[in-house]
Formats: sequence, structure tokens, C-alpha cells
Amino acid sequence: MARIIMATWDGGGNVPPTIAIAEELRRRGHDLLVIGHAGNRRAARRAGLSFECYATARHFVGSVVNSPLTLLNSLCDRAMGADVADAVRRFGADLVVVDCLLPAVLDRLVADGVRFVMLEHMFDGFLRDALMRGPYGIGLRLKGFRYTQLSDGAQRCIVATLPDLDPGSGRARANVVFTGPTCTGISSTPRSEPTILVSLSTFGYAGMAKVYQRIIDAVATLPVHAIVTTGGLVDAAALRPAANVELCGYVPHAELLSQTSLVVGHGGHSTTMIALAHDIPLLIIPMQSKVDQPMVGAAIQAAGAGRTMSRRSTSGAIRAAVEQLLADPIARENAARLGQTIRDGDGARAATTEIEKVLT
Repeated sequence: MARIIMATWDGGGNVPPTIAIAEELRRRGHDLLVIGHAGNRRAARRAGLSFECYATARHFVGSVVNSPLTLLNSLCDRAMGADVADAVRRFGADLVVVDCLLPAVLDRLVADGVRFVMLEHMFDGFLRDALMRGPYGIGLRLKGFRYTQLSDGAQRCIVATLPDLDPGSGRARANVVFTGPTCTGISSTPRSEPTILVSLSTFGYAGMAKVYQRIIDAVATLPVHAIVTTGGLVDAAALRPAANVELCGYVPHAELLSQTSLVVGHGGHSTTMIALAHDIPLLIIPMQSKVDQPMVGAAIQAAGAGRTMSRRSTSGAIRAAVEQLLADPIARENAARLGQTIRDGDGARAATTEIEKVLT
């Protein structure tokens, strides 16, 4: 059996696929070490995985609002690559599975000749096109990173999404494999009074409280039960409540989705895929235009499994969209079609099988 390091960061939706694959690798008998920021400790320890923080890399907390420059400097911190290189030596790692947004780690692994698999927890079409051609990609180049060369150095680039939704899935590249979302689920059985789950990320974005409030106001007069999970990023006391709205901090979505009728989310890849895995349509309100959320929202709308709208939408517009989706059986059918694909694909097992091919 192999010794494998999972290199990650405190980015919110990137963590669940990392942990799901690590758990499957451990089930198959491999020794695992997760290395990440302090905010990753809870998820790793909850899964029973060995964990250590980056020893010398700069401190980063994803649950607060970070400037684009702070985020770029943190992800490009070459000390992070040095920390992973040190862990490879100490742990005697045979392979590193590294988050696709850690260029400093990719760069160090290529330089050291360490075998690695790159985990893409988003649409490949967003990562290689919109992101790398935008401000983030420009920032990487200014810092001396050549992303295409780094990703080409991976033994595998595992894309943990549905190729039917990903605009980048039609391009053939030798080391890129679509393994499907790593989440699991069951077809939800909605209650007679519709339950709506509202979740706008566990990663900090500016203006979240205002958007949460407009959503609360939108559903306040509807015959629904809404569960609003703030992820601990917004103080519930700062929100104006409604009689049919339950305010929560962090709650694992899997505990709530079995009887949910609709998810109102931000278009984060992880949240979106787990909703689909339960056959639930989505209303997507992207919180940040420079990340993958608008592309995810557009893909869901194009697939007929939900709608997307601006974060500046009024409560009235949000209410109308919620009513339309709750009354639309076609949206549920399309979400169920995608959900069945996710469940049949078992992305964590598929990704682990690809990793094991690299080890042979």
C-alpha cells in the first residue's frame, strides 16, 4: 500500500472532494496525511484522517473576507510548496494529491520530480479558460508560474464534476480524466410544506448579510419552511428573522437534504453537486463574479435544473423565482436526471481508482 499526501487549503468547497477521496484511499488500505491551513483541521479530524498545518506558509483563513491580492499571495506562497516538500520527505510519500489552485505546491513538486495528481474541484472549462485568462491567471504569470506547464506535469488531472455540465469537457488531453462529483446522496422526498435550504458558502464574500436578508424577506410570505445556514460567516443576530425561517450556523447539508424541495445557493460547485445528488433543483445567486459561480449557475439553468440570478436581485424577484421553481416539475425531473448520474458514477471511487493507476 502507498503513502499519500493530500495538499489542500481553506477554500470552502474544495475541501469535501479532498476529504471524500482521502477517505476512499484509506478504505483501500493506503496511509494518508492531509496538509492544509488551520481551518482544514476540523474536516480532516472529523473524517479520522491524520492532519498537519503548513509549518511556514503564511496564515490564511477562508471564513473571513479576503482581498483578491491576499488570496493570490496566499495561494502563490512558495513557502507552502516548501512545507509540502518537507512533508514528502518526512512522511516518505509515494504520491501527492494536490489542489488545482495551489501553484506554489505544483511548482515545487515538478521541480523536485515528485509524482503528483492534481485535483480539479470545479469545471475544467472554468479553471483553464475563464480563471487562467482572468486576473488570477495574470497574477500567476506575474509571480513566475506557468500553469499549463505545471498541470501538464501531473500524472493525472482528476476533474470531479459532471462532464455534461462542464464546457471544457470536449477537449481531449492525455492526463485529464473526468471522474464525477465525489458527493453522495439519495433522492429527496419533499414534505407537503416545501422546505427550502439556503446556503451562500462557507467561504467569506463581501455583502453576504444583505443577500441573506433579501432571501429571507423573499420567502417570508410564502407557504414554505426555510432553513438558512450562514456557515458561521454572518451573525444571525444581524439578520431580520421571519416566522417561517430557521437560522442556523454550520450544518452539514446531507443532514437536511432528504426532505428538501429547493436549494437557494451561491453556485459553489460542492453545494450545487450535493443538491443535484439529492435530485433537488437550485436557484443560484452567485456571490462573486470572478470565480466559477456564474458559470455553474449558467450550466444549471441551461440543463433545466434551476435558475440563476444576480445577487442584486430584489426580494420580489427572488420570491417569484422561488415560486416558479417550486411549481415546476420539469426542473425537478432534470435535477433528478443529473442526480442519478452522480449517484451511479460514485466519483470518490472513480477518482481513487485513477490515483491507484498512477501508483502501479
